[in-house]
Amino acid sequence: MDMALYRIKIDLSPVVGAAANLQAEIMPRITHALERISETTKNLWIERVKQQKGIWVEEKNRYIGSIRWDWTSPTSTEVWTDYDVADWIENGRPARDLKKMLNTSQKVRRTEDGRRFLVIPFRHNTPGNSAHAPAMSEQAHSMALGLVKSRVVKTSQRPMGQMMSINRAIGMRASPIQMPFASDPKTKGAVMVKATHYAWGGRLTAKALREAGMDAADVRKYAGMVRMNTSSGNQRSSQYLTFRVMIEGSNGWIIPAQPGRHIVADIAQEMEPIAQAILAKAAELGG
Repeated sequence: MDMALYRIKIDLSPVVGAAANLQAEIMPRITHALERISETTKNLWIERVKQQKGIWVEEKNRYIGSIRWDWTSPTSTEVWTDYDVADWIENGRPARDLKKMLNTSQKVRRTEDGRRFLVIPFRHNTPGNSAHAPAMSEQAHSMALGLVKSRVVKTSQRPMGQMMSINRAIGMRASPIQMPFASDPKTKGAVMVKATHYAWGGRLTAKALREAGMDAADVRKYAGMVRMNTSSGNQRSSQYLTFRVMIEGSNGWIIPAQPGRHIVADIAQEMEPIAQAILAKAAELGG
């Protein structure tokens, strides 16, 4: 097996070439062996990505969805990915300041002293369900089930860079002081973006979480969680969200450097004896 960058190549042409006089007999077995090796390699690769900790769930799902295998000749295949983030996952990535998105997001707003900020929603899946977001603990889910549901009541438009008054007691409201931030060359007015309006229900408070015996990490994770009503027609459903503020000048929102996982190199090495065993079995059946 020959491992190239994010490709694992399985080439049995030397074996077939050495037994040219038997090709007609062994080719069906060689084909079947290659299919088994390729499918086994692909499944192992997917499983190893699933097992990785500390990878953003969306990146993990996209990586998994990008892994496939193809025939490159009648006697060789490749298991590969073209996912652009695979390079960072395989070889590591430097520390990242997520606040850089304040430079590009049209959803940015401003405090009254001029600092840009974004409100970032974090989804928490129910226990045992982590397909698109991390699953919350059983205890947090039990507490969140008792919350009065919040709901979206309407959507409208607001100016990009809208100035907001932020108060811990009363929340966030549009400031009476407004200054232009970005103008639309067509309308000569402010660039407008979608605004969502909510009727808020209950929230998990840090005090309630502490009183329930949760540790400090879980208190930080679940404080402020709401149970959002996502029902449609006769189908009843909820989504569990926390909202965090990313603000210009803060020390947070920095993802530390990540080491390389070297998943592909490890799989190529691990699959070597497995591929040899599958091929030996095919040759044995042809003996």
